[in-house]
Amino acid sequence: MATLGLGQGIFQYKNIVIKGFAAWLTHRGYHVLAVPTWERKVRVLIIWLSAALFGRDLVSLASVQHPRDAFVTGDDPRSSGEGRLDDHAAA
Repeated sequence: MATLGLGQGIFQYKNIVIKGFAAWLTHRGYHVLAVPTWERKVRVLIIWLSAALFGRDLVSLASVQHPRDAFVTGDDPRSSGEGRLDDHAAA
């Protein structure tokens, strides 16, 4: 069983061979069955369905290049540079 891209796959079990979209759905179904609880299974299916309808949720990697910087400098992520530890130390 393997996916070959979005909506394409191949599945082989003994003499049974499934190709294309049906194999891709079989692959997805197999992974949903491996998820431990029904709540999580439903959540995964909803995420997959929303991605199919509205596209994937993309985040720019530029915004997460240095995730520790705000923590180390004491920046408040809700403000625009105010609230640094250096500002408080000088006061």
